[in-house]
Amino acid sequence: MRFLVLIALGIIVAAHHGAQADEEISFNRDVLPILAKSGCNSGGCHGALAGKGGFRLSLFGYDPQADYLTITRESRGRRVDLFDPGSSLFLTKPTTAIAHKGGKRFDVATGDEYKILATWISQGCPPYNPDESPIEFLEVSPSESVLNLGDSRTVTVTARYADGTSRDVTRWCRFTSIDETVATIDERGVVAIIGRGEGAISAWFSSKIALARVVVPFATQIPPEVYSNAPRNNVIDDLVLEQLEKLHLKPSPSANDATFIRRAYLDTIGRLPSPEEASVFVADRSPGKHERLADLLLARPEFIDYWTYKWSDVFLLSGAKLRPNAIDAYYGWIRDRVSINMPWDQLVRELVTAKGSSIENGATNFFAVHQDPETMAENVSQAFLSLSIGCAKCHNHPLEKWTNDQYYAFANLFSRVRAKGWGGDPRSGSGIRTLYSEDSGDLIQ
Repeated sequence: MRFLVLIALGIIVAAHHGAQADEEISFNRDVLPILAKSGCNSGGCHGALAGKGGFRLSLFGYDPQADYLTITRESRGRRVDLFDPGSSLFLTKPTTAIAHKGGKRFDVATGDEYKILATWISQGCPPYNPDESPIEFLEVSPSESVLNLGDSRTVTVTARYADGTSRDVTRWCRFTSIDETVATIDERGVVAIIGRGEGAISAWFSSKIALARVVVPFATQIPPEVYSNAPRNNVIDDLVLEQLEKLHLKPSPSANDATFIRRAYLDTIGRLPSPEEASVFVADRSPGKHERLADLLLARPEFIDYWTYKWSDVFLLSGAKLRPNAIDAYYGWIRDRVSINMPWDQLVRELVTAKGSSIENGATNFFAVHQDPETMAENVSQAFLSLSIGCAKCHNHPLEKWTNDQYYAFANLFSRVRAKGWGGDPRSGSGIRTLYSEDSGDLIQ
C-alpha cells in the first residue's frame, strides 16, 4: 500500500512541477548535488569502486556524463520511468518505498530532493550540458565570524558562475569543521561554538571548496597597550601580536638566553650548543648579541650540511633509486645551491627545467626518480606547493579544490620530458641518463 501511495505522490509531484517549473532542471546543477549531499555517490555507497547492487556512480559526481548514462540507460530503463516517474527506482529506492540497503535518503513529504528529482524525470531527464556555464568559485558568508562560547550562526554559501549569475547553494553543500574542538556545523550550515580558539568550516559543492573562519576569543581581558607596547623586530611579530589580540591571549615573554641559544642552534645547524658555547653566550651582556649569533650560525659549515640533508630528503635523493655517480652529482648540486643561498624560486626553476647528463647536471636526477608525467606532477606539487594531488588522478579530489581534469592538465606539463640512457633499474647500469624535452606529445587522460 505504501509503495502505491508513493508512486501516486510521485506522479502528482512530477506533474505539478513539470507544469509549473519556471526553468528546466539541470542534471549537473541540480541532480548531481543532491546525490552528493545525500551520500549516494560517496566512497561508501554507489560511488565506491565496485558500486552497490550493480549501480555504480562516479565519486561525488566527478564524471557527469557517465553518471547520466548509468542513471538513465542502464538496468533497462528501470531507474527512471518517463511515463510513470513515481515508479522509478531512482525515487523509490532512496525513499525506501522499495527496500534499500543504504536506508532512507529522501523524504517525499518534506524534502526538496524528491520534488527536484521527480521534476527532472517528468521533464524527460534533460542530460548533462557541457556548454552550461560552470561554477567559478564559492563564497561563504560571513567569511569570518567572532563569536562566544555557546553561540550559533548560520552560514550561507553562494555559487558564482562564469556567466555572472549566482545561486544560493547552502541547502546542497557538504560541510566540515576543520577543528571540532572549537566549532561544529550541521548539514543545514548552522555553526555551533563549543570551545575557544580559531577554527574554520569548509563548504563543498560541485567540486568547489570554500572556507570560512570562526574566531572564539578567550575570556581574559587584556589592556590594548599590552599589544601596542610589545617588542617587535619584524613583520612576523606584527602578525603574531595581531592574532593574539584577536584571541585575547597575552603575549609570551621573551625567551631567556639559554632557551634562545638552544632553539637557534637546533633550527639552523641541527644540534645543541656545547656547554662552553652556551656559557659564553649567556655571560655576554653586549647589545646585539642575538643578531650576531644568528649571523655566525648561518655562516657555519654545519648550516650547509644540515640544510643540504633537509633538501635531499624533500627531493627524494635515495640510493634505492639512483646509482652512486648520479647520487653524488645530485647531492653536489643541492649542496652548492644551499651554500650560495640561492633563492627558493630560482632553485625550483632550475630543478624542474633541468636538461643534460645526470652526472654533469645533478638536477636532472629529479626526473630519474620520477619517470612518468603523473608522478612528476605529484612530487613537484608535494615538494614545492605542499599539496597532495594523488587522489585527483582517479576522481575529483574530495578534500581539495583539485579536479580530475586539472590533475591531468598539470601532469601534461611534464609529458614531453624524455631521457636517453639508463632506464632506472637500481641494481645495474651506470645511472647515466641524458634528459631532454620533445617538441610534441601530450598525456592522454
